[in-house]
Amino acid sequence: MNAIELDGFSIINKFISEPQVNEILSALERRNVLDFDDENASGFNLLRTIPAVEQLASSAKLLSIVRGELGDSTFPIDALLLDKSLNQNWGLDWHQDLKIAVTNKIEVPGYGCWTKEFGINHCIPPREILEKLLSVRVHLDPCTSENGALLVIPESHKRGILSNQDLREIVQREAICCEIDEGGIMCMKPLLLHKSPYSISGQKRRVIQINYCGSQLDNRLRWHR
Repeated sequence: MNAIELDGFSIINKFISEPQVNEILSALERRNVLDFDDENASGFNLLRTIPAVEQLASSAKLLSIVRGELGDSTFPIDALLLDKSLNQNWGLDWHQDLKIAVTNKIEVPGYGCWTKEFGINHCIPPREILEKLLSVRVHLDPCTSENGALLVIPESHKRGILSNQDLREIVQREAICCEIDEGGIMCMKPLLLHKSPYSISGQKRRVIQINYCGSQLDNRLRWHR
């Protein structure tokens, strides 16, 4: 059993080189993505706009890891910039990543809690769909406990979609701070309970989160890509 399956996450440092990091940062700067003032610019799919990000997401090196977890039919859905600094500071309490983006709203059993964010339909799918998702966080800066490194609770993904009571119980367990070097990646199951603290440092914490799926959706629902 690998670390992702066992703990719900894994970390690989020095996954991409410093020149690759600089290439992505330069591309983001040219498209003014780094100037977005939204807390996570989550309406901006970098797969469609930044070739360097699309190439990384589709690279054999990264796909071999993701497909080893989700299967050979796995494909990238989207890629988002998560930018955090003292000037653009934000935090999220303990949570799971439950919502997915779809092209159209169709009432299908098992899919609920519909919202529209950045003009895009979102919903919470069945547990079986969430278990076929994986997020890869590519770190463009060193990520430390001072500039907003994620806190995670290992194995919490095994409980499925948590009730409020389950969440209160699980957050009593010991959490791990996921400090990661520039160029490192973190692979994470969306059902893993995690927290994003506020930065208390002047250092930037820029992360590209690439979301992958290993299955299609039910009925006529389609991933928003």
